[in-house]
Amino acid sequence: MKQAPDGAEAIRDDQGRILYHATQEIDMELKNIVTETRYYIDDEHGETLDDHLMKRYAINPLTYSDHFKAIVLYLNERGTVPLCSDYQICSARSVTVRSI
Repeated sequence: MKQAPDGAEAIRDDQGRILYHATQEIDMELKNIVTETRYYIDDEHGETLDDHLMKRYAINPLTYSDHFKAIVLYLNERGTVPLCSDYQICSARSVTVRSI
């Protein structure tokens, strides 16, 4: 190469001489995993759900895993993908996030 990209990192030897310049590209494959849980109501023999689960689905029957949220927040913080776009893409546009 006649010139490395401006953002390339210079890799040096022990004497400080440039050996080469390096760039990196991160790729990720997303696999959409939907887990459905069914709740059959039985007043006589049914179990009581814990508060954590009741709060998790208090408003919407759809939630995102902690892993999914971490990826979305990481990409948003890096400025790679806007937050609203991630939710819409991964939820087949069934969830919309708006700033107020």
